[in-house]
Amino acid sequence: MISKTPRTSWSGPFRGIKLLKSDDNGSTWHRVDRLGGLRKIGPSDDARNEVIPEEMFFLEEHGMPHQEQEAYPFSFVDFVQHGRDNSAASDDWLYIYSPEGAHSNKLLLARVDKEKLGVRAQWQYFVRHDEDGQPVWSPDITQCGCVHKFPEKSADGNYFGWYSWLPSVVWNPGLQLYIMVNGGTYAGHGMTDSDRDYYDRWMHTRTGSLGFWYSENPYGPWQRFHYTDYWTNDRRHRHALAYSLAGESGSAGSGIVNQKVEPRPSPNESTQTRPPWTSTMRFTRVSPIPVPGHLGSSRRKSSNTRS
Repeated sequence: MISKTPRTSWSGPFRGIKLLKSDDNGSTWHRVDRLGGLRKIGPSDDARNEVIPEEMFFLEEHGMPHQEQEAYPFSFVDFVQHGRDNSAASDDWLYIYSPEGAHSNKLLLARVDKEKLGVRAQWQYFVRHDEDGQPVWSPDITQCGCVHKFPEKSADGNYFGWYSWLPSVVWNPGLQLYIMVNGGTYAGHGMTDSDRDYYDRWMHTRTGSLGFWYSENPYGPWQRFHYTDYWTNDRRHRHALAYSLAGESGSAGSGIVNQKVEPRPSPNESTQTRPPWTSTMRFTRVSPIPVPGHLGSSRRKSSNTRS
């Protein structure tokens, strides 16, 4: 899933996503349209940048305002990880999380049969948990509800911006639990709840937050077991858990990959040799994750609940 920015440079909010598929480990790629149709996309193909409904899997749908300016759900997504080929999953669904967009601290969720990922009409959207804690689903994106709510601002009053709260969720076979890592980046230079700060592409006034949550099921409910408003002295804003380090014998060992996008550090560097924004990655091993010891003893429930 590739998110599309409003312009050709880094900015937000994202307008939608393009679904790309490769059957040969990335040697060739195909765009998947909403009906599941394939179109081969080369590295220099102009179709890579076409932003029309026929090419985009989601595009500016179900927009909601922050204050006045709108943003869109499912324009920025991440899949729940069940190992290679989804082999550790207990059902045949793929689960896809997304921040709401206009209020990024509201987490949304969709699911689709693993054999029908490329057919939009087969997607179902989380509406709510019923009285028994089971998920209710709808094929209508306008009915999607919030599966979990993260902090809107820090304890000292700084608001998070649009590029926040995209989770990384991994099934941990040792704990028999889903572990989520997530965090927020602070809004613009003023870190207020205004549209100007919320949608500002600048997100480095303060270092971002970091938290961990757990659940017995990929659809929640989620319980927090660690959180800090400001993590490290660097400007990190994208965290991802490494499934390959998930514990297999009761341990909670894992790791975080942190992505940083920041302005070019030196104004004297030539714009001919470096882009105006750079992206770097850092891996941090986290072991053990301090999940409460009484948890993780039971297998997750089946998710074949009512729609």
